[in-house]
Formats: sequence, structure tokens, C-alpha cells
Amino acid sequence: MDFVNLSVPDEKSISWGIEPGHEEPTYAVIPGGKWQHLNVGGIVEADFVRYDPNWIPLHEREGHVYFVESGTGGPIKIGWSQDVERRIGELQVANAHKLRLLGVVPGTMQKEGELHATFSHLRMEAEWFQNSVEIHAYLDKFSR
Repeated sequence: MDFVNLSVPDEKSISWGIEPGHEEPTYAVIPGGKWQHLNVGGIVEADFVRYDPNWIPLHEREGHVYFVESGTGGPIKIGWSQDVERRIGELQVANAHKLRLLGVVPGTMQKEGELHATFSHLRMEAEWFQNSVEIHAYLDKFSR
């Protein structure tokens, strides 16, 4: 969303936000800077969110694409996170095998998608790929 035109607050101090191209309000702006997204019928669709003028959509945020091996020689997960250490900890809880970080590449979620496409012929399920010389060769470029 590029911008939202806000109405004058009503008696409850609620403004209505209208995105470009929409005739009806798409956001309810509640006192304290909290926003609620509305569906096409004007019904609240999501929980409160705090408005932040510096907010960056998740898919545009800088972070890291990580490569994690499950067990020794097991499949490799290619994922994205802003906090790789925390993310691996989360994954380890749901994995029976010890996870080992193979490498990290700076980038956005778009970079993660590009790498998924590059290695799509090795995809096993979701974000897990066959452990291959090809993936290790790619990571070797970043460890020099």
C-alpha cells in the first residue's frame, strides 16, 4: 500500500482509511495509532496492528537465506530469516535429526525464492532439497 487517505476522526476518534482505487474504507484507524484491516464489507478482518510509517513489507526486508542440513548428509532446507540462529532453534524443536548450518547468504525473501527456483530439480518437499554437490558448490562461492 503506497498511502491511505484518512477521514476526519468521528466522535469515537476513529478515522477510516481508504486506499487508492477503493471507494469504501479499507482500514479503521483506532486511537493510539492502531489500525485494523477491513474486508470488502467493512468488517474487521484482522487483529490490531500498530501503524509504523517506516514499516517494510516482510517480502522486502533484508535478512539472510540460510542452508541447513538435517543430520549428516541429509536433506537441506533453504529458508529465509532476519534471525537465523533463532530460526534454526525453532526448526530443531520439530526435527529428529541435529540441524547443521551450512551457509548463509544475505538477501530478501525474493532471493530465497530465486534459490528455490535454481534448485527446484532437487526439491523433495516444501523448502527441503536433496543434499547435492550443486548446492555445496553454490555455498562454496560465499565462503571464500
